[in-house]
Amino acid sequence: MPPARKACDRCREHKAKCVWADDSPACLRCQRTKHVCSTPHLDPQRLGQPSTGDADSLTRPAQVREPERRYDSSEALPGEADGSRQQPTDLLEGQNEHDASLDLLSIPSLDARPPFVEGSCASTKCYLPLPEEGERLLQEFLHDFNSRMPLFNPESLTTIFRDCYSGVNDSIPLPWVLVYATMAITHRLRAMSLFATPIDTPQSQWYLEKCLAKLPELLMGPPSLQLVQASLIICFLLQTSRQRQRAALFASTALHMAQELGYNELPASHLADTTLGREQAYVFWISFFMDTNMSLGHRRSTSQRLADISTPIPPANVVNWWDLNNHEQRPSEWNLNVFAQHCSLAVIEAEAAEDLFSVGARKRSPVQHPCEYKDIMSKLERWRANNALAKLEATDVLKAMYRSDIVHSVMLEGAYFRTVCQLKVAKELVGFRSRIDVFAPEALQAMIDRRIVPSYGDSRRFLKLAMLVPQGDVSTTWWVDLLLNKVQD
Repeated sequence: MPPARKACDRCREHKAKCVWADDSPACLRCQRTKHVCSTPHLDPQRLGQPSTGDADSLTRPAQVREPERRYDSSEALPGEADGSRQQPTDLLEGQNEHDASLDLLSIPSLDARPPFVEGSCASTKCYLPLPEEGERLLQEFLHDFNSRMPLFNPESLTTIFRDCYSGVNDSIPLPWVLVYATMAITHRLRAMSLFATPIDTPQSQWYLEKCLAKLPELLMGPPSLQLVQASLIICFLLQTSRQRQRAALFASTALHMAQELGYNELPASHLADTTLGREQAYVFWISFFMDTNMSLGHRRSTSQRLADISTPIPPANVVNWWDLNNHEQRPSEWNLNVFAQHCSLAVIEAEAAEDLFSVGARKRSPVQHPCEYKDIMSKLERWRANNALAKLEATDVLKAMYRSDIVHSVMLEGAYFRTVCQLKVAKELVGFRSRIDVFAPEALQAMIDRRIVPSYGDSRRFLKLAMLVPQGDVSTTWWVDLLLNKVQD
């Protein structure tokens, strides 16, 4: 019996049945049309890692979840050898006659399927988990991350996933970067939860490295909504990894692209009328608060002036960011709106950067600084009082919140804590005459020598919240360990 054959690239492109004769170097269709048959057969060597010299390759992860098995050379991908895979349909239009085995919404038994689905992906190989695992990762991302940080319209992201699994996006790298980054976020959130497994952090890092290898080429093209989203999601991954020092670069890049697309000048009517308008506004505000917070922490100027923003700030009473008809929270409901809290905090941080830390602020009379400092601190106190998280103790947070909410809460508290420390220590040490990194060893030593204790209560609260996450080799604790080591030194 001849070995199982994989449909060639030309037959897959035309969604045609790929028929092979025994011991033939090409399929019958390519022989008849005298085209090069680029996929002769499925042997074990084609399933290994692509050449390391291929800069465009997105390779398969080194680790595969058990009990998944590796692809056997005697098997063909379902829906390819018989040409049954069809063009996917739009999510809102229902199910037509595309292969249900690759449909992210209705997936049958996968016992006989290989551990990866592969595509050409811009003339090289890309690998995805099984459709069942891909659907699980997508749903976790939408529930754990996107419901709190509305970076993607769920319907648009589901369509991107479906197109990558069905082969429509085989030659378009940006959707693959979005899918890989989405899966990386899901593994990262798993790694920062009490249900972490040993492979979550390595698998998240593998997806991140493949995205970083492709993103520079994509950034050379024109800006787009998906490119801004890709930069932001990679920024979040870097921010929660050992490579966090470069996360600010991606936040600034995303904000600059959003400015070029005019997302900072969207009218209120544009947001109310279309889901796309909301998605554009949400993307702008996510890029704004990430860039502003990181700019303040990295002692550099922000990339967006408050005076140049006309896009309405997200309201604090929203439960479902994508429900255009009924999205307001009922008075009896308790809800932590992390996205709106980040945005309102970023507005205060931007005011502090312009009024206290900018070069223009240093040129003003020092007599003005106490008044401006007092005004900023009063706004931070009001923000804190209106934050539902401030009313909860660390143990209450653990009992009341889902695992991913704890991660979002720790990051929100960390942003607030760093802002307060930055303001108080800068006032005591340099009087806003120069920029200062309050968590640098020399600044911490100066605080100890002068017995400066800024925000003692906030410090204890933040460390208690940080202790809610696993105390292993997970990214949330790396920053806490670094801070504690600096304090001890």
